[in-house]
Amino acid sequence: MQPRLSFVETVVYGFIGLVVFLGIWYVLPATGLVPQQFLPGPVTVVELSRSRRSRSPARRCSLMSPTASPALFSDFCWLR
Repeated sequence: MQPRLSFVETVVYGFIGLVVFLGIWYVLPATGLVPQQFLPGPVTVVELSRSRRSRSPARRCSLMSPTASPALFSDFCWLR
């Protein structure tokens, strides 16, 4: 059995894992390997969450996708 990781090693490995995850999440939509409609980048997600907080619930349906027409998501507007 291997010895347990120290606290510092655990934090370092956790930080590395988080950076790798965010890096892959940022690179895939930015390079076009995955369309932003299916996987928006982390910057887009943060921007949309900030803009949703500042808007009324009636306008949230128009913010569901930054690349697609809001009419495509009209079926989901009942969630307001």
